[in-house]
Amino acid sequence: MKLYRIEFDTPENGPMEMWAGTQADAKKLQKELEEQWGRHNVENFRATEVPTDKPGLISWLNNRAAV
Repeated sequence: MKLYRIEFDTPENGPMEMWAGTQADAKKLQKELEEQWGRHNVENFRATEVPTDKPGLISWLNNRAAV
């Protein structure tokens, strides 16, 4: 399964990321973030492959939480 990650910088909290489930949602979210934080603070979204089996998903989530 693919999820789409958008990275952006905020003056208050520094680097952050948000996730979307479809390319269309990612484009919409990217546009909203650019309007809120400025175009130069938002990176293009990237597709990330996420495992769908329970052990793989738990491992992926645990690795993301450790970042």
